[in-house]
This record gives sequence, C-alpha cells and structure tokens, in this order.
Amino acid sequence: MIVDDTLLEPLNGYNKKYKEEFIKNAYEYFDRLIKDANVDVEANRKTIADIKLKNEEIANVEKKIKKLKRKRFWLFVLGIITIIGWIFVIFYCKKNINPVIRNSEEYLRDLISQRDALINVAKAQMAPANQRFDWNIPAKLTEMTVPDIQMDQYFDGKKYEYLHQKYGLNDEDENISSVFIQSGSVVGNPFLLCKDFMTEMRKKAYSNSITIHWTTYVRTKEGTRAVHHTQTLTATIYEPAPVYWYQTYLVYGNEAAPNLTFSRYPTDVENMSEKQIEKMVRKTAKKLDKKETKAYLDNDDKTNYQRFGNDEFEAIFGGTDRNNELEFNLLFTPLAQKNLLHLMKTKDPYGDDFSFIKDKCLNYIQSEHDQYFDYYINPAVFFGYDHDLMRENFVKINSKWFKSFYFDIAPLMCVPLYQQHMTREYIYNEDLLANLSPYECEMMANKFDARYLKPDDAITPCIYKTHHVKTNGYNDLVSVTAHAYRGERRVTYVRKIGGDGRSHTIPVHWIEYFPTEKVTNMMVNKNEKTRYEYNNIADKVRSAINSFIGQGHFERGLFAGLYLTNDYSDFGGIEHVMGQAVSPTQVDNIEEIVQKLDKELDEIDKNVQTNPTDEELNNNENLSSEEKEVSENDVEVETSEE
Repeated sequence: MIVDDTLLEPLNGYNKKYKEEFIKNAYEYFDRLIKDANVDVEANRKTIADIKLKNEEIANVEKKIKKLKRKRFWLFVLGIITIIGWIFVIFYCKKNINPVIRNSEEYLRDLISQRDALINVAKAQMAPANQRFDWNIPAKLTEMTVPDIQMDQYFDGKKYEYLHQKYGLNDEDENISSVFIQSGSVVGNPFLLCKDFMTEMRKKAYSNSITIHWTTYVRTKEGTRAVHHTQTLTATIYEPAPVYWYQTYLVYGNEAAPNLTFSRYPTDVENMSEKQIEKMVRKTAKKLDKKETKAYLDNDDKTNYQRFGNDEFEAIFGGTDRNNELEFNLLFTPLAQKNLLHLMKTKDPYGDDFSFIKDKCLNYIQSEHDQYFDYYINPAVFFGYDHDLMRENFVKINSKWFKSFYFDIAPLMCVPLYQQHMTREYIYNEDLLANLSPYECEMMANKFDARYLKPDDAITPCIYKTHHVKTNGYNDLVSVTAHAYRGERRVTYVRKIGGDGRSHTIPVHWIEYFPTEKVTNMMVNKNEKTRYEYNNIADKVRSAINSFIGQGHFERGLFAGLYLTNDYSDFGGIEHVMGQAVSPTQVDNIEEIVQKLDKELDEIDKNVQTNPTDEELNNNENLSSEEKEVSENDVEVETSEE
C-alpha cells in the first residue's frame, strides 16, 4: 500500500490539502445527488425568490398593523382625559383606524396563505433530493478525501472477531452500552469511533434540615428579659447511587510497539505563551530527573524510567508512566515528536485537547472536542426546500464531522511507524457466529423507544447489552438485556446537638438501589439497501413482519426489529421481503414523496421525544422528607456531554 505523504504531517496536511479538498468533494457530492434526483434547480431558485418577496410583504404589512394598533392605543389614552375627547376617539377609530386594521389583517392572512403555498411548491421541488440523503455520507466523503482512510458501512462480525481475537477488544462490561459505532481502517490498520452510554455507582449526598427554637433569659436593669433563639440543623449522609454519562473516543489497533503501555492527558499548552511553556518544561524536567534517579536506585523493571532526551516533548506530551523504553523510543522518533508538538501547540482548530492511552496493540484517543460533538448524522439534518441553503448546510455539517474525526486520528498519524506498519492478515479458526458485532447490535437496540425494553420497575436509564442467539442467512437473532435499577425509599435518623444543648433527631430520606433487568429478543437483518430503496418497500416490510415484530428500525443497510413473543418460527422470514430491490431511478409522484418524507420526519420526532435526551438526563428532583413512591424523577442522572 502506498501511503499518502500528506498524512505524515497531519496538521499541515489538513490545512494545506484535505480541508479544501473535502469541501470540494462535498459540493460535488451534493450536486450529483441533485442531478440524480432530477431536481430543477432554477425553478426552485425562482420559487425561493418568490417566497422571500412574500416574506418581505408580510413583514411590511405586520409592521403597518403594529403601527396602526399603537396609534389606536395612544388615541384611547388621550381620549380618557376628557369625555369629549373620548367620544371623538371612538368615532375616529371606528371610522378610520379599525377598518384599515381589519383590511390589513385580512390582506396579511392572504399573503401568508400565498407564501405557504409557495413553500409547499418548493418542498415538492426538493422532495426527490430529500429522499436520497442517506446515512454514512460524512464517512463516504472522508474516504474520497483521504484514500488511506477506509470507512465501513457497519461494524460486522468479521472485523469484531479480528479485533477481539488478535488485539483483545471485548464488549462484556455491563456498565457500558454502545450508542454509536463507526468502524474502518487507517492505512490498513483497524479503528473504531465509539460513543458509549456508561454508568457506575458513586456516593451521593442526601441532606435534610430541621429548625429548632428555644428561649433563654437574661437579667437587665429593668429586670429579666426573654431572648428567643432559632437555629437550622442540617444532616448529610452519603449513599451509593448510579451516575450516567456519555463518552466518545477512538480505538486504533496497530502491532507496532506491541508491548508498550503508557498514558498522557491534555496540558492546555496551546493557550500558553513561550515563556509559560519554558517555565513548565523546566519544572517538569526537575521532576523527571528525580524520577529517573529513583528508578535507577530502585532497580525495578516496572519503574525503569529513563530520560527521553527531549524535555519539551516529555513535559508536553508526557507518557512518563511507560513500561518499555526501547519501544517508546522506536515509536516517538524525532519526526513524531516534531509532529505532535506542532499539533499540540497550535491552537487552531483544537490544540492539545486529547488523551492518548496505549495498551499494547490497542490505542485509545479521547478528545475534549468529541464530547461536544455528535457523530451520528441522521439524514434528516440535510432536509430542506431551499436548494442553495441546503447545499451550504450540507457542506457545513459534513465539514464539521470531517474536522472532528480527522483530529481524532491526527495524534496517531503523527507517528510515522504507525503508517509504515501494516497489519498482517489474520486467519480465523472457525466460521463466524454472527453477521454483526455486539457493538453494532447495541447501537441498534439504543435506537428503540426505551419503553419497549426497560424493566417495569426500573427508575433509572438502561444499559443495553446484547448476546448472540443464532444466525440464519443475513439475520442475527440476539437477546437484549436492559440493565437498570429499581429503588426503595430509606430513612436514616441523624442525631445532632443544637445550640440549646439538647440532642435532636434529623430524618434524612434516601434511595437504596437494586439491580433489575429485562430480556427482549431482537432480530437484525444485514442488507445493502439505501434509505431510498428501503423507504420504497417499508410498508411491505411492516406488513410482512407485523405478526411477530413489534417495533422496527432501519439505518445504514441494517433493519432491526423487536419480537413480540418468544416464537421465532418466522426468524429469517424477512429475507425475501428485504430482497425486493427497488430501482433508484423509480420516481413516485410528488405528493407521495412528500407524504413519505413527512411520515419519516414524524417518526424521527417521536423517537426524539420518547428517548431520554441529555437535557432530561440532567434534570434532578431534590428529595424531600415527604413519603412517596420512588419514581424516575427521584433519580439523579449526570452526564458529561453538553
């Protein structure tokens, strides 16, 4: 494989070549899609121009109506001053202002109706294009721009077994569920771009307060006077409670330096001046001198640290917890050091915002910018009725995706050895058990309304884990286990001494959490259909599986359905339905296309409303001392994603 030399210096490569090339490819891709959809661009531009003119007319009429109503208001105010003036105002308003307002409002309604009719025309003009937007568009554009990066349509069973058996990747943690996965390879070496929904038990503070009152007496010249006192006593206890959050990261497999482990974390160096950097380097160098001396005196293989010879690199990049000096030196050559320092010290676009953990053949990159970016691009984000606006929006969204992803792999591409080391072919000892990876199955499970999967007594979000049951052709039958917690209310009584010298009891209410789970069976069908092709047979699919599938979801050539019962006699029966190919040149009439798009958008809106959003996950209800049933509102859920 011939490696593109541009990728050997990732930051320069992006600024000098890939950034503009990606934009060019995005424009060309959009234009080809518009051409394939037979959209009359000039007709749409004329319709949009008419809509803008109508909007201007509407704005002018609205402004006129507001002005007339404001004039009428002040006339009424002035008329209140005298009875004669009041009679004049009533007469004047009825004769002059009110009819004008009524006529203007009627004219406004007519303009709005005309504008809405034009919008419907524009929607119909762009509907064939909206039908053809699909998943994985950013991934396809990335492949077109950087040939050394290959993107998979989905994370299949073959690549999972490769990473699992050769590199030790696994998906067995019941506290982690995949909500997004994009697999692929960089210069022939496999990677995974992951977004997980995670949980762990942490100590949570529960508090309650009581107010006490007491009276003391003091002697004064006038005699004895009563002094009334008030004090608030607060008690806090700490009990285990589940915390939930999202985490996005990249996993990269490479056999170079196969025994090396180390970790490094962001330093914010891009925001430092040269003097600040020099000061940090000097301070770090002193610490590393002591670390090297200690390692030498201890003569311990696990802490056999040696100075690297580049203080600036060690201070900024780190990795001083490495376990293999030879392999660390082989990996981070002078060119690798130069590339990484350039990447970390340059503020645009992200600077040093990434952690880099190497665990033998697996490398983990987690960037700060990833935690605020959603890689899951639903085709609906490209929908619209204004061709020119859609075109710019298309390029803008995809360019953001490419920039974010590119600078996730950039720290890895700064290391020439990673690009020079090609993975050797791996031979499996047995046939593959499943078509798809458990990561992919978890992602599909996370697309369903949580109401169909969660345990009845659950008061927390769910972590979905899948287990392969059997395979029939391109169909995988998997069990989806929803892990959550039920809760029972508890009260702990805390004793505190008040200012009155007495001991007081403060009841602190809290929730004790117990694991609960529910198993639901899911079928996942692997096919090569586009979104356009699937939408043309969607009604047939629903009709064919209505007897045994309760909920269905399609994306990226995958169809998943939840079983209504434990009867799997129809397992695999969807194969002939999904095989009904529909020619991409088939064009329905405009009314049917618009109706299908509206129906699809309604489904998207419904999923957004029924699945827990980040904002909903952040909403907490403070526990009071009032007794009540434990519900989801009692559960504090935190998330690290904004």
